[in-house]
This record gives sequence, structure tokens and C-alpha cells, in this order.
Amino acid sequence: MKTKAGKFPVHYKAKRINLAISLILLLLAAVTLVSLVLFERQVRSLPQSDAAATTYTRHLAFVGDRSSSFDQQVFLAAQQAGQSSNSYVEFVGQDLEVSYDKSDLFKIAIASQVDGIIVSAENTETMTRLIYEASQNQIPVVCVNTDCIGSARITYVGASYFSLGQTYGQLLAAQEKEQQQMVLVLMSPNEQSKSQNLIYSGIRDYLSKNALS
Repeated sequence: MKTKAGKFPVHYKAKRINLAISLILLLLAAVTLVSLVLFERQVRSLPQSDAAATTYTRHLAFVGDRSSSFDQQVFLAAQQAGQSSNSYVEFVGQDLEVSYDKSDLFKIAIASQVDGIIVSAENTETMTRLIYEASQNQIPVVCVNTDCIGSARITYVGASYFSLGQTYGQLLAAQEKEQQQMVLVLMSPNEQSKSQNLIYSGIRDYLSKNALS
């Protein structure tokens, strides 16, 4: 209804504005609801991955250096063995864009409350403390390749370093030439384990037995 001046009263304009706002909000709610329904249907239509479709009894974390071919081989072997025991083995940080050190990856594994941790360990105080923290959280830890001496790990799995040294000696012997050769073996003074000493002993043993030292 218009006034004598031909204009709508103020309260009438306010009602129209409120009605327009209500219609807009109703339309937005309807669009949102329809979008959610369509999104849910699309998600349901996606095929499930093997990991999502399979239920595992144990979740194990592998902590290692993703740039190390040795650690990759150990992980693949552990993953294959886990399938036969209904255990899911995850390489922590494998798909992350940012590289983290083993200590940070170990912390992620503990925070994830996994059922067990396999770690290509470092013989350091930090690693010892983290393994103890895992044991306090009822998470058993197995060290591979390098042991963390004095830690709370339940066991250590590694190669025979003496045999490894003999293999190195065999490779050196294969490179023998007519002239006398000098071989320089570099060892870390900060390494607390006996692994490098055993490797060195294996090299000397092979060369001496084959009259090459």
C-alpha cells in the first residue's frame, strides 16, 4: 500500500528486505544440502583401496631412511612378512613431502599408538630415550641393521658384520693389480657399537688368509 506521496511506508520496505534475506538464506541452505548429498554419493561410488578394504589385527611402524636402498629392502621384507600374519606394516614418513629425521619419525610412530616399531636404529642417547618412551607406552621395539646398545628394545636383528667385512675383502681382492695397492678404511670415531671394528677385522681376515695383506 502506497502513501499519498506514492511511496511505500518504511515498515513495508523492511518487510520486503527481511523476506528477500530469508529467501536467499533458504536458497543457500538448499544448495548446500544438495551439494552434500551429491558429494556423499560420489564418495560412495569410489572404489576402496586394498588397505581400506582389509582389516588388520596389528599396525606396525617401520622407521628408517627412505633414501636408503637397504632400509627400503628391509621394509619390503617386513611388509611381505606382515601380510602372512595379518599385520599392516607402514613406512613412517614414506609419502611425506618434507623429510624428517629418524627421531621425529619415531615420535610420530609413538603418537600414532602403533602395536610395534621396527627401526633402523642409531646408537645415540636420543634414540635410547625414544625407545624407552615407546616401551613405557607398551610399544615393543625391534632394532635392525644398527643396534641401540643399552636401550629398552626387545631384540636386535642384523647381519654378521664380520662376514660383511670378509665380503668387502673379497671384492678388494678381485680388484688386485700387479702393483701393490693401498686400501684406506675410514671409520667413525663417534661410533659406539663394535660393528665397524668387526667389518675391519673381516676385511683383514680375508686378505691375510689369501696372502693379500
